[in-house]
Amino acid sequence: MLTDIITPKSVVFSDDLDFLIVPGTEGDIGILNNHSHLITSIRPGLIYGYKNEKIIKRYYLKEGIFEFSNNRATLLTEFAEEVEKIDRNELNKQISEAEKSNDQHKLKELQTKKNTIENQFYN
Repeated sequence: MLTDIITPKSVVFSDDLDFLIVPGTEGDIGILNNHSHLITSIRPGLIYGYKNEKIIKRYYLKEGIFEFSNNRATLLTEFAEEVEKIDRNELNKQISEAEKSNDQHKLKELQTKKNTIENQFYN
């Protein structure tokens, strides 16, 4: 299935995948080729892209919309970052800065990101 992860700034990922796990608001959703048409909102979380029975990409996403139709998966999100490229020291620094500035919205967002990455099931 052709899979695109799109943010307002760019197409973050575009490739043909065999299997996809998406963080739906009601729970994770597994998508294979020929899945029925689906449109759903997504929660902050991890998306896993599989090819040849191996995870080839993992992204941390903010909220967004996911659509699957005609073997094409499209994920629209405000933000997507490849998990392997996330600098955990920088993330901890950003959390400390948000705590110091008492920016509760930013602090919650950063803590969600940190907890999601640290508690992932598939390493």
